[in-house]
Parts: sequence; structure tokens; C-alpha cells
Amino acid sequence: MTDERGEFQGKLGRSLVERTEKRIPSNAELRADIAWRMRTETTAQDSEAHFRLLCEAMPQLVWTADRTGTVVYVNQQVGDFFGRSPGELTGWRWEQVLHPDDRPECLRRWQEALETGHTYEMEFRLRRASDQTYRWLMARAAPLRDSQGWIVTWCGSCTDITEVKQAEAILQKKEQDLLTAQAQAHLGSWTWDIRTGAKTWSDEHYRIFGLAPQSIQPCYEVFAAALHEEDRERGLRAAQAAVEEGAPYDIECRIVRPGGEIRHVHYRGEMTRDGKGRPLRMAGTVLDITERKRLEEQLARHNEELEQRVAERTEQVRTLETQRAQREKLASFGQMAAGVAHEINNPIAGIKNAFQVLKQAIPDACPQYHFVGMIDREIDRVSHIVKQLYQLYRTESPSQQRVDLEIVIHDLTLLVASRLAQRHLSLTIDRDGSIPPLHLPPGDLLQVLLNLVNNAIDSSPEQTVMTLRVRGAAEAVRISVTDQGRGIPPEVLPHIFEPFFTTKASGPSSGMGLGLSLSQSLIQAMGGRIDVQTRVGEGTTFTILLPITSPSIERTHSSQPREEISSHGY
Repeated sequence: MTDERGEFQGKLGRSLVERTEKRIPSNAELRADIAWRMRTETTAQDSEAHFRLLCEAMPQLVWTADRTGTVVYVNQQVGDFFGRSPGELTGWRWEQVLHPDDRPECLRRWQEALETGHTYEMEFRLRRASDQTYRWLMARAAPLRDSQGWIVTWCGSCTDITEVKQAEAILQKKEQDLLTAQAQAHLGSWTWDIRTGAKTWSDEHYRIFGLAPQSIQPCYEVFAAALHEEDRERGLRAAQAAVEEGAPYDIECRIVRPGGEIRHVHYRGEMTRDGKGRPLRMAGTVLDITERKRLEEQLARHNEELEQRVAERTEQVRTLETQRAQREKLASFGQMAAGVAHEINNPIAGIKNAFQVLKQAIPDACPQYHFVGMIDREIDRVSHIVKQLYQLYRTESPSQQRVDLEIVIHDLTLLVASRLAQRHLSLTIDRDGSIPPLHLPPGDLLQVLLNLVNNAIDSSPEQTVMTLRVRGAAEAVRISVTDQGRGIPPEVLPHIFEPFFTTKASGPSSGMGLGLSLSQSLIQAMGGRIDVQTRVGEGTTFTILLPITSPSIERTHSSQPREEISSHGY
């Protein structure tokens, strides 16, 4: 019994030793596994400690959430932003502090990220607890997956970009202000990358070229094609000179818009070069100067017109001065002539009356009877000269009366009928159906017309026709006398209104050269003027222009002539 027990114990001991020896490797593996797990747990704890330490050190708001989006961890910056301890924010519904305008889109995109596992990135505004203001944040979150690809954690951060947003807003406002200023000033901007050839145009640059903003890609070819064909070579040469020679890029040229409209523009540019002097980039402005060019052209035309008017005015002043000198000369001579005429008028009348008696006593058969007619004609010529001398100087102004031109023309035709018959001439009267009455001295008007018609008779070849034409207008009556005579030579024309100037040959009918001068003075006193148009070998037309309502003008030969009647039309 004892032996059996002892044998059993021996076997049991040996079996225990064997089993113990067999488990030594397994125990070693177990101890190694336990040691690895302990090391892994220590490493994970260290990693989490490092992660939390890193999160606390970062200025951003850092957080983690489980796969459903529920917040699991936040750093202290999150707690400070929302005015809560990090522990209070675990599981907190942060959407309640989202800006109302950002909330729908923000929640939609976060839900989309949770469902798809895509990285979440968005800018939105959150209300800060310290001052209850909304701050712009840039949020980004990425999923952490296990070995099977399942999302186990979301790690995210929020960076405060409020200052960046404010700077962007200021910059955007400045850019908008710049665009507005460019549009108002018709000033565009441009850049040109010399190395790549790339160009950029501002919106106003497009509008200046007649294009919708950003409608095409600007390039060298587009710029060259838009240049006016007469300015294209000069414009391209200026750009090339700026690149190759460093010449200032400053040029005015014309462009043609797509619809054919031509605009004037002023290009300016500055070149940027590298350290070796090679051109890199050019930037500048383009200014629409079409309106300025138009004003410059108007100013140039105005200056030309002004210079022309000054020249005309100077000529008028010169003419007026000449007329004034002529008037003074005529007035002085007229005063003297009137005195002489007054002294000889009575003797001439006596001689004429006595000769009429003697003429009746001289028989026709007398050998000297042919002198009777000559003496009679000479007495009449002396009387005519005396009458002309009286016309040179008047002490009183003639009264203005309502004048019917029909009566004046009728009297005129009667007075010149005999001279017309002697020269075998005819006078055609061409007048409007209704000529308004004039208010002026009737005798003066008749005398002027008689002078003009008599001059036309003297200048007209026989068997020709003269024309007296009368036209009425709203403010004036135009009376012209036209002949088919030899015309007035250019060297004579400037002197025809000078007193005592005549081109008639000396003789009984040569006159004193006072007819036109006296006629001009009379017409000017009526507020009108005399114009003359002549062509050598074709004839002459004298035209009288009289106002419908003639002003009351005290006419004396020493008075200053009116400016508006100084033109003679040549």
C-alpha cells in the first residue's frame, strides 16, 4: 500500500515536472505579451499625453468627435472661446453658436462629411463668449479609421481668420473703389508678362476697347488688331522700344472698337527688370481721351474762328477808320463847297434867266447859233455841280417817312427813261408781290437808286438789259441793280466808295466822283448797307440792304459810321 502510494507520488511529481517544463515556452510568450501590452499601453498613454499637450499648445481650437459627430475632446482654447470648461463641452451641441446665415450650409456639409467620410472644410462664423461677437473661423476635420476602414474618430481644428477676412474686405472694398474710379475716369489698367507673353486687363480696359469685361483672353495680337491702321506701326514700335531700349512707354493712339467706333487712348507703362537688366514685366494704364480730343479739336476750331473774327474785326476797324477819314474829308470839303455853292447859286440863276432872254433874240441863221446849245448845256452842268455841292453838307437831318417802294420805283423809271432810250438800253423791274413799307427819307432813297441806275447806264453796252430786283424778308428789304457792263477791276474795287474817286473819262458827263460815296453815306444813315459783286467782263451788281423798321438816326456827315454797315461784300 505504502509502495503503491509512493509510486503514485513519484509519477505525479514526474508528471508535474514534465508539464512544467512543457509550459515554460508558453509562459515566456505570455510574459512577453504582457510586457508588450504594458509597453503599448504606456506608449498610447504617452502619445495621448503628447497629443493633448500639443493641442493645448496650439493657438487653434482643436477637438475630436466620435463617428457620429459627438464631441469627445476639446482643448483649452475651445473652452476659452465658448466661456466653458473643456469638460462641459463634451457632447455639447456647438451649432447653437453658429451665425444664423451660416448655420444651414455648415450643418449640411458636416452631415455630408459624416455620411461620406470625406474631409470637412469650411469657413463660418461662431459667437465668442467673451464679447458676444461673431468671429470667422476656418474649420477642417479628417476621419481616423481602424484597420478595417471604419471611422473611429474625427479630428478637427478651427483657426480664427477674422483679421484675414477683415483685411480681405478692406482689400475688396479698395479694389471696388479702384474699379469705380477707373470706370468714372475711363482709366483702365493692364499687365504684360514679357517672358510668357501673358496679359491681364482690368474691367475698364475691356470697356474702353468696347468689350465685355473678361470676355476674351487679352494678348499681344488682340492689342495689335485693335490699333487704328494708321497708328498700328507707331504703337507697336513704342512697345518694342520700351522692352528693348528701356524707352518710356507713353503714347497716344487710336483704337477701333468691334462696331467700328474710333476712340483715342493714352497708354502709359513701367518696366520691371531682373538683376541683370532683363525685362520681366510691364504694368500700366490706358486712359480714354476721346472726349478730351474732341474738346481740343473744338478749341482749335474756336481759336481759328476767333482769329478769323479778329482779322475780320481788324479789317472792319480799318474800313471804319477809312470811312471816318473820308467822312471828315467830305464834311470839311462839303462845308466849304456849300458856302461856295451858296455864293454862286444866285449869279448862276441870274445868268440862266438872262441867257433864256438872249437865246430868244438870236436867230437860227446866226453863224454863232451853235454856241447857244453849248452855253445852255454848260449852264445846266454848272447848276448840277452846284446842286451836288449842296448835297455834300446838310445842316438838318431829313425826316423819316413811310415810303412805298412802288412809288419810288415808278418815279425812278420816269427819271431814267430818256437816258435809257438814248443808249438803247432797257430796265427790267423784278420784285416780290408784296414788299413791306419802309420808314426812311424818301428823297434820299430815290437819289441813291438814281445814282446806281445812272452808273449802270454809263457802264452798260448798248442793246443790253439792266435789272432792278426787289426782295422782301422778315427783317430787311434787298434792292439790287445789275448791269452787263465791263465790271470793276480788282485794283479799282477798294476805292469806289471814296469821295472824288472816278474812273469816267473827263467830259461834260464825267461828274465829280461823289455819287457812290454820297449814296453809301445816305444808306448808312438809314441803318442799311451797300454791297457790290462784280466780275470783269461780265457785269456788276450793287445791292442795298435796308431794315424794315429803320431806326431814327440823326444823319450828319461828321457822325461815326455804324459797324454793321461797313461791309461792301468784296
